Amino acid sequence: MISRMANRAGQPNAAGLTVQTAGLRVDRDLGNLDGTTATVSLPDPNDKLTVVIVVKPMDGIWKGGTFKFRLQFPTDYPHTAPKCQYLGPTRLWHPNIEGDADKTEWGVCLNILRKDWKPVLGIRDIVFGLEMMFFEPNIEDPLPGTAKLAAQQFKDDFRGFTAKAARWLQGNYS
Repeated sequence: MISRMANRAGQPNAAGLTVQTAGLRVDRDLGNLDGTTATVSLPDPNDKLTVVIVVKPMDGIWKGGTFKFRLQFPTDYPHTAPKCQYLGPTRLWHPNIEGDADKTEWGVCLNILRKDWKPVLGIRDIVFGLEMMFFEPNIEDPLPGTAKLAAQQFKDDFRGFTAKAARWLQGNYS
Protein backbone atom coordinates (compact mmCIF):
# COMPACT_ATOMS: atom_id res chain seq x y z
CA MET A 1 0.00 0.00 0.00
CA ILE A 2 2.73 2.49 0.95
CA SER A 3 4.70 1.85 -2.24
CA ARG A 4 1.54 2.27 -4.33
CA MET A 5 0.85 5.59 -2.57
CA ALA A 6 4.45 6.69 -3.09
CA ASN A 7 4.21 5.85 -6.78
CA ARG A 8 1.05 7.95 -7.16
CA ALA A 9 2.44 10.83 -5.12
CA GLY A 10 4.41 12.31 -8.00
CA GLN A 11 1.95 11.60 -10.79
CA PRO A 12 -0.24 14.36 -12.20
CA ASN A 13 -3.98 13.80 -11.96
CA ALA A 14 -6.56 14.57 -14.67
CA ALA A 15 -6.46 18.28 -13.83
CA GLY A 16 -2.70 18.32 -14.24
CA LEU A 17 -2.16 18.83 -10.53
CA THR A 18 0.35 16.78 -8.58
CA VAL A 19 -1.30 14.34 -6.20
CA GLN A 20 0.53 14.78 -2.91
CA THR A 21 1.09 12.15 -0.29
CA ALA A 22 -0.71 14.36 2.26
CA GLY A 23 -3.79 14.49 0.02
CA LEU A 24 -3.75 10.71 -0.30
CA ARG A 25 -3.62 10.37 3.47
CA VAL A 26 -6.52 12.84 3.87
CA ASP A 27 -8.54 10.74 1.37
CA ARG A 28 -7.80 7.62 3.39
CA ASP A 29 -8.72 9.36 6.65
CA LEU A 30 -12.03 10.57 5.20
CA GLY A 31 -12.94 6.95 4.51
CA ASN A 32 -12.51 6.09 8.20
CA LEU A 33 -14.86 8.27 10.23
CA ASP A 34 -16.72 5.45 12.00
CA GLY A 35 -18.23 6.47 15.32
CA THR A 36 -18.17 10.22 14.73
CA THR A 37 -21.36 12.28 14.75
CA ALA A 38 -19.94 15.41 13.09
CA THR A 39 -20.27 16.17 9.39
CA VAL A 40 -16.91 16.15 7.61
CA SER A 41 -16.47 17.45 4.06
CA LEU A 42 -14.08 18.83 1.48
CA PRO A 43 -15.38 22.30 0.54
CA ASP A 44 -13.32 22.15 -2.67
CA PRO A 45 -12.84 18.65 -4.13
CA ASN A 46 -9.66 19.91 -5.82
CA ASP A 47 -8.16 20.95 -2.47
CA LYS A 48 -7.58 17.82 -0.41
CA LEU A 49 -5.69 19.79 2.22
CA THR A 50 -8.70 21.75 3.52
CA VAL A 51 -11.43 19.91 5.43
CA VAL A 52 -14.53 21.36 7.12
CA ILE A 53 -16.04 19.77 10.22
CA VAL A 54 -19.48 20.68 11.58
CA VAL A 55 -20.18 19.62 15.17
CA LYS A 56 -23.74 19.65 16.56
CA PRO A 57 -23.68 18.55 20.22
CA MET A 58 -26.75 16.53 21.17
CA ASP A 59 -26.28 17.13 24.88
CA GLY A 60 -24.52 19.40 27.34
CA ILE A 61 -23.88 23.12 27.63
CA TRP A 62 -23.71 23.78 23.88
CA LYS A 63 -26.66 21.49 22.93
CA GLY A 64 -28.52 22.78 19.89
CA GLY A 65 -25.56 24.73 18.53
CA THR A 66 -23.86 24.24 15.18
CA PHE A 67 -20.10 24.75 15.23
CA LYS A 68 -17.99 24.88 12.10
CA PHE A 69 -14.26 24.16 12.06
CA ARG A 70 -11.65 24.17 9.32
CA LEU A 71 -8.65 21.85 9.25
CA GLN A 72 -5.75 23.03 7.09
CA PHE A 73 -3.32 20.20 6.39
CA PRO A 74 0.36 20.85 5.75
CA THR A 75 2.04 19.17 2.79
CA ASP A 76 3.99 16.94 5.17
CA TYR A 77 0.85 15.57 6.88
CA PRO A 78 0.71 13.22 8.80
CA HIS A 79 4.18 14.05 10.10
CA THR A 80 2.97 17.53 11.05
CA ALA A 81 -0.45 18.14 12.59
CA PRO A 82 -3.08 20.17 10.72
CA LYS A 83 -4.07 23.64 11.92
CA CYS A 84 -7.62 23.97 13.23
CA GLN A 85 -9.75 27.10 13.33
CA TYR A 86 -13.27 27.66 14.58
CA LEU A 87 -15.36 29.45 11.93
CA GLY A 88 -18.50 30.23 13.88
CA PRO A 89 -21.26 31.09 13.23
CA THR A 90 -21.05 32.80 16.65
CA ARG A 91 -18.32 33.51 19.16
CA LEU A 92 -18.15 30.94 21.94
CA TRP A 93 -17.70 31.18 25.69
CA HIS A 94 -15.42 28.15 25.84
CA PRO A 95 -12.04 27.46 27.50
CA ASN A 96 -10.55 25.83 24.40
CA ILE A 97 -11.90 28.08 21.63
CA GLU A 98 -11.00 31.73 21.28
CA GLY A 99 -13.95 34.02 21.91
CA ASP A 100 -12.37 37.39 21.33
CA ALA A 101 -14.39 39.99 19.40
CA ASP A 102 -13.64 41.38 15.94
CA LYS A 103 -12.70 38.04 14.38
CA THR A 104 -14.30 35.72 11.87
CA GLU A 105 -11.95 32.80 12.61
CA TRP A 106 -10.85 31.72 16.07
CA GLY A 107 -8.09 29.50 17.41
CA VAL A 108 -8.74 26.08 18.90
CA CYS A 109 -6.74 24.41 21.67
CA LEU A 110 -6.78 20.65 21.24
CA ASN A 111 -3.77 18.82 22.67
CA ILE A 112 -3.66 16.21 19.90
CA LEU A 113 -3.08 19.05 17.43
CA ARG A 114 -0.12 20.34 19.41
CA LYS A 115 2.12 18.54 21.89
CA ASP A 116 0.34 15.16 21.66
CA TRP A 117 0.37 14.88 17.85
CA LYS A 118 1.60 11.60 16.37
CA PRO A 119 1.54 10.58 12.68
CA VAL A 120 -0.72 7.62 13.51
CA LEU A 121 -3.50 10.06 14.45
CA GLY A 122 -5.92 11.10 11.74
CA ILE A 123 -9.06 13.08 10.96
CA ARG A 124 -11.24 10.69 12.95
CA ASP A 125 -9.17 11.34 16.09
CA ILE A 126 -9.40 15.10 15.53
CA VAL A 127 -13.18 14.92 15.05
CA PHE A 128 -13.51 12.92 18.29
CA GLY A 129 -11.39 15.55 20.03
CA LEU A 130 -13.57 18.39 18.74
CA GLU A 131 -16.74 16.54 19.73
CA MET A 132 -15.34 15.90 23.22
CA MET A 133 -14.49 19.59 23.70
CA PHE A 134 -18.22 20.25 23.90
CA PHE A 135 -18.76 17.57 26.57
CA GLU A 136 -15.54 17.92 28.57
CA PRO A 137 -13.68 21.18 28.01
CA ASN A 138 -10.04 21.14 29.11
CA ILE A 139 -10.07 23.88 31.73
CA GLU A 140 -6.47 23.13 32.75
CA ASP A 141 -5.06 24.18 29.36
CA PRO A 142 -7.17 27.10 28.08
CA LEU A 143 -6.27 29.49 25.32
CA PRO A 144 -5.35 33.05 26.41
CA GLY A 145 -7.76 35.98 26.48
CA THR A 146 -11.47 35.30 26.61
CA ALA A 147 -10.96 31.53 26.68
CA LYS A 148 -8.83 31.82 29.82
CA LEU A 149 -11.57 33.88 31.48
CA ALA A 150 -14.09 31.21 30.46
CA ALA A 151 -11.92 28.48 32.02
CA GLN A 152 -11.66 30.41 35.28
CA GLN A 153 -15.41 30.95 35.44
CA PHE A 154 -15.95 27.24 34.65
CA LYS A 155 -13.85 26.42 37.76
CA ASP A 156 -15.24 29.13 40.04
CA ASP A 157 -18.88 29.51 39.00
CA PHE A 158 -20.12 26.67 36.83
CA ARG A 159 -23.74 27.86 36.90
CA GLY A 160 -22.67 31.35 35.76
CA PHE A 161 -20.48 29.77 33.08
CA THR A 162 -23.35 27.74 31.62
CA ALA A 163 -25.65 30.79 31.63
CA LYS A 164 -23.04 32.92 29.84
CA ALA A 165 -22.27 30.12 27.33
CA ALA A 166 -26.00 29.91 26.54
CA ARG A 167 -26.21 33.69 26.00
CA TRP A 168 -23.16 33.66 23.71
CA LEU A 169 -24.64 30.76 21.78
CA GLN A 170 -27.56 33.07 20.97
CA GLY A 171 -25.22 35.90 19.92
CA ASN A 172 -25.65 37.90 23.15
CA TYR A 173 -22.08 38.68 24.26
CA SER A 174 -22.87 40.62 27.42
